[in-house]
Amino acid sequence: MTSLSKTSLLIIALLGLLDMAWMIFGGFAFRWSDLVMTVLGTGALLAASFFYTRYRPEKDLAVVTLWTGILVAFSAVAAITSYLFASLGLSLKDEWFASFDRAIGFDWLAALAFVNQYEWLGKVSTFFYFSSLPMVAVVLIYLSFSGQHRRVELFVTALILTCLVTLVASGPLAAMGPYVHYHPSPELYRNFAPGVMPQGADSRYIA
Repeated sequence: MTSLSKTSLLIIALLGLLDMAWMIFGGFAFRWSDLVMTVLGTGALLAASFFYTRYRPEKDLAVVTLWTGILVAFSAVAAITSYLFASLGLSLKDEWFASFDRAIGFDWLAALAFVNQYEWLGKVSTFFYFSSLPMVAVVLIYLSFSGQHRRVELFVTALILTCLVTLVASGPLAAMGPYVHYHPSPELYRNFAPGVMPQGADSRYIA
């Protein structure tokens, strides 16, 4: 293992311990059985990396399995952390963000209407919105099997560090999002799906 992989695993362990302590002392309930598949999957990936490093040297396979396992493990503990930060119940900053938009001359409703005006643009936007996870997989696989192993390390480490910053900021800068803040008519986004439907007070992510 490299120094970056060891550092990433340390971050995951510390974040996991923070989650456990927060849940125990915060009185949260958690179905630990929900983590079984994640733990088994991460273990299998790390075991495969060890195998392709120690017993059947295949550097590309060792790298892609190691960093995929690290990313899966981090995603699991980070998801829990995000809910714990949300539980702080700090004041929402939607109006602050809306004011910032106005200050820089950005009209969110006008932008929404513009995208919706062109059906092809709405479909392309929707495609790219949902492409983030597949893009991560493609980058991991491409960099690993093209021998760019250092870039794999930097890529996943950058994802982890930026996610940590986002998690910390999500508490004091919590917001429900522009669809809840502005309550636009469904007609304004009929040509694309902005992520979670339906929007509004009964939205799945609001619940």
